[in-house]
Amino acid sequence: MMFKVHPVRHIIIIAVIAVVLFPILWIFMTSIRRDNSSISPNLFSGQTTWQNYVDLILEKKNVPALYNEISNIYSLGTPYNKMSKGEILNTLNGDFNTFDGYFKDTSKMNDSITSNASWISVNFIPKAKSEAIENVKSNAGMDMTYLSTISAYLSNKFSTLDQNYKLAGLYDTLNTVKASQTQQAIEIAGQYFPDILTARATYVNAMASVVSVLSNVPGEVSQILLENNADNKTAKDLVGAYQETIDSLKNGTFNYGQWFAPVYLRRINMDTINLSNTLGSTASGQLQNIKTSVFSAIQKVNSAQTVYDKSVSDAISQVQNVRSDLVGTLQSSITNLNNTYSTLQTQLSTMMASSTALLSSMSYDASQVSIFSNNIVPTAMAIDDMISVMKDALKGKTAPSTQNGVFYDVSSYISQVKNWVGISSKYKIFDSITAQVQRILDDLEYIQNNQSLIFANMNSNAISNVKSSLPIALLKLQSGLSMSLSVLQNYDDSAQKYDKIASEVPQINKTISEISSEIPPMQQKINDINSKISLSSLYFKTILMVPVIKADEAKIGTFESAATFLSDLNAYYGTLVNSSIYKDIQPIPPSLRYDQFFNTQKLMDTINLTLQTTSQFNTFNAQYGNYISNLKERSNAYIDINLLGFPFSVNEINAMNNLYQNQYVSVIAPALGIISRRTNELAALPYFKDISGRLNSINNTSYYLTQDWQVKYLPPFLLWLLNSIIVAGSAAVITVLLSALMAYPFSRLRFPGRKYGLISILLIQMFPTMMAMVALYLLLNYIGQFLPFLGLNSLGGLAFLYIGGGIAFNSWLIKGFFDTIPTELEEAAMVDGATRFQTFWRIILPLSAPVLAVTVILSFIGNYGDYILASIIMSGINHYTFAVGLQSFATSQYSTNWGLMTTAALIGMIPILALFLSLQRFIVGGLTQGSVKG
Repeated sequence: MMFKVHPVRHIIIIAVIAVVLFPILWIFMTSIRRDNSSISPNLFSGQTTWQNYVDLILEKKNVPALYNEISNIYSLGTPYNKMSKGEILNTLNGDFNTFDGYFKDTSKMNDSITSNASWISVNFIPKAKSEAIENVKSNAGMDMTYLSTISAYLSNKFSTLDQNYKLAGLYDTLNTVKASQTQQAIEIAGQYFPDILTARATYVNAMASVVSVLSNVPGEVSQILLENNADNKTAKDLVGAYQETIDSLKNGTFNYGQWFAPVYLRRINMDTINLSNTLGSTASGQLQNIKTSVFSAIQKVNSAQTVYDKSVSDAISQVQNVRSDLVGTLQSSITNLNNTYSTLQTQLSTMMASSTALLSSMSYDASQVSIFSNNIVPTAMAIDDMISVMKDALKGKTAPSTQNGVFYDVSSYISQVKNWVGISSKYKIFDSITAQVQRILDDLEYIQNNQSLIFANMNSNAISNVKSSLPIALLKLQSGLSMSLSVLQNYDDSAQKYDKIASEVPQINKTISEISSEIPPMQQKINDINSKISLSSLYFKTILMVPVIKADEAKIGTFESAATFLSDLNAYYGTLVNSSIYKDIQPIPPSLRYDQFFNTQKLMDTINLTLQTTSQFNTFNAQYGNYISNLKERSNAYIDINLLGFPFSVNEINAMNNLYQNQYVSVIAPALGIISRRTNELAALPYFKDISGRLNSINNTSYYLTQDWQVKYLPPFLLWLLNSIIVAGSAAVITVLLSALMAYPFSRLRFPGRKYGLISILLIQMFPTMMAMVALYLLLNYIGQFLPFLGLNSLGGLAFLYIGGGIAFNSWLIKGFFDTIPTELEEAAMVDGATRFQTFWRIILPLSAPVLAVTVILSFIGNYGDYILASIIMSGINHYTFAVGLQSFATSQYSTNWGLMTTAALIGMIPILALFLSLQRFIVGGLTQGSVKG
């Protein structure tokens, strides 16, 4: 039979499986990594170990754990305060024997590391050094070619520079002359500052002249001292001081400032004085004369040195002035422009903020004026109507020529209204109300201009009526105008300020724009100048350093000379890379060519560190062992004293801790970490394949050596696992039994409240157990007073809560399965004489094995992985469940022991897998298959 192939389906299935299994693979690989890293570019680490599994399963105590235990024993801490002397001594002797085993293992592992390191040092490193030297020789040609190319390039560029740029680039070279007096640097500087060469020649001649005069001084002083039997330390120091002075003058390294105090005052002068006190007057006088003549001769050298130092300082000052002239003016201009730009930006920001505030104030004032207009408009309408009445009454009448009188003086109102209109008429926002107020002004001016006519007709009913009403309208008008005038004036002030700002802002923006356009060209000019100065500086450094590098390359013959060559080469390359013109030149050759040399250097350093560390570790191991031996001999007496109730301090315990902290923690452990990491890296290199086995041996031994001596967190993990299995297993079994007993009546029996009982069970599932946490806590606290095994911090109490929380859901699940079992099976059994319980126990439960198995698994998994409820109920490390204990491996937000945590997680999977596999046949089995006869 042929099967159809579905490649796409297979690819999808494989991809899904890979995605599903990847977390498990990550957890497993993390659990066996040595570096305890959860995030790494390499999923599969080259350094793996099963140590985490050993630590969690065996819970073997290492040296720090044993130290803590014996420290607790000698202080009679829990549980040793309840033991007899014999039990305590037996425990101590067991710990001492374990200590002895660790000391022997440490010595053995140390010897293994030392043996491998010594073999590499004697048998491999000489060969590796030779190969490394050849590696440098074979690759140096590329660097020499590159240096020649760069030198020619810089020389061509340098020749095109103005003299000022050349001088500006001489600054670093002059500082080198000032600091180290390098001859080549002096010659380069002398090409531009001849005074330096002249002063240097005078200085050198002065030293040579003084040397010729003083060359016999050490011998003369020595002869005087021998003739007077002065052969003590002071005499030797005086001769040595004179000889050092002569030597420094000969090799040209003499510096008066470095000679005067430490050599002349503290040694020559004081030694002469001290020896004069013990010698005769003749010898003392001779020593004093020699000291005076030496000091006088040295003054000539000091004078020449002062002139030379001044010539160098003058050259540096001149170069600084040239650099300042090239860049200073432009830089000052840019600084001023930047300051002006910042000031204008600040001013503009202030003005914009002010304009925003002014607009807000104007908007508020306009709204207030609008409110006041609600009073002004009716008043305007009323006055307008009054004037209409008066005009009708006075139609055709003229004022008498002889009668003068005032109907109503409205001049003050007219003045107030004019002020109001004078402001409001400037702004369109007030046009509507301004028109109303203008009508009032026209009406008031009519009254004021026709006072005599109106007064002459006062007896008219119409005018009389107006006269009685007009004062009230004018009072309202005055009130409205008075309240709104100050607001209107404030609006006017704000508007004028806003207009002023609005007129100034364009000019400021224009100035800012102009400054912004001026700065980049000026900055570009400065960059160009600095680039030329950098080119000049790099040229001088090149002609100073390249000859040295080429000389180093010619001398390569030993490992040290090759190291000197690479050191000088890398120093120059660093200068080149950090220069501003590096982007415009050919990149430096790749440094990977010399990896063999640098790794050989690392190998030598690592081997030296290894031999040094193993020597320190042997000493530390022996000292620690001596303390344990002393404790072993004195333990009987120490325990007796403590048991008799006398306070007794065991100083050996404190000394052991100090030794551990000062030696192992501070020195040995960091060194072993470096050794382990380096040997792992070096073992992977192809040119070290001949010693990869020994390097890996050093690496592995160093790691396991640290496992014996480093402080570890070793919790009672197996006890946590057992606690979880007991709690989750018992709760799952009891929950299933009680749920089955509860589900059967609801499935088979008919009784009052059955329907609402099922609904009640369903409603209970809507509320999570966590809602009743306080009630559950108080319940266990109360029960624990009478039944401690069901109280707080007890496995029984936790299982009790799990049982109560799972019955409702599981009952629904099991009831649904019971409903699918034919009732005929039970009826047939009852016909044969079985009781209801027997049919339930012997027929229903066996047929329900699949659902019971599923229920057990779901209950077990849910309870086994619970953290919140268990963490609240259980306290004390020995009462933790697996989930609560797992959290303890995360000591802080940024410090998690990923190795132990992932190891614990994998081990914690075993009970669930075992349960699932053991119940698998019940899940796969048929429901009622074979139950009914055919």
